[in-house]
Amino acid sequence: TVEFAIDPAQLARYAGAYRNPNGNELVFAIKDGKLTGGQGGRSFTLAATDATTFRIVGMGGVTVSFATEGGKPDGKVTGLTVTQGGQGSNYSRVEAK
Repeated sequence: TVEFAIDPAQLARYAGAYRNPNGNELVFAIKDGKLTGGQGGRSFTLAATDATTFRIVGMGGVTVSFATEGGKPDGKVTGLTVTQGGQGSNYSRVEAK
C-alpha cells in the first residue's frame, strides 16, 4: 500500500486529544514524522490514505477520519471518526486547557 504524502504541518494539526460521548479518550502525537496515538496509553502508528483519512498500521480494516470545519483540509480540526467493521465511532476534539 502506497502511503499518501501529507504535509508535516497538516499532520501536526491532527495531534491532540479527542473524546467520544462515553468518555473514552484518544490522544495523538507526532513521533518520527508519523501520527501516533491511541487510547489508555496504547500507541498505534497511523498511515495517511488521503488528506484526512488514516489507516492503523498492522490493524486491517480500521480507519481514522478527521473532521474539519467546512470539510476543508485547512479548516479547524473538530473531531474524528474511527471506523471498524462498518461501524463508526465519533470523537470530538478536546481543546487544551
